[in-house]
Amino acid sequence: MRCGTSRFIVTIENQNGEYKKEISARNQIEVRRICKRTLPQDDRLVRVQKKEDK
Repeated sequence: MRCGTSRFIVTIENQNGEYKKEISARNQIEVRRICKRTLPQDDRLVRVQKKEDK
């Protein structure tokens, strides 16, 4: 992990339904960029939430 990164929970929607994925990034904009590069064209990003630290 890079310095200053946080964990984000991403909700993704595709033809089969919704699923969640955990991504580490510095901010929500970076999470969206990572998802745009790695997700298939058919999948749609629904929600990005910062994971709560315990």
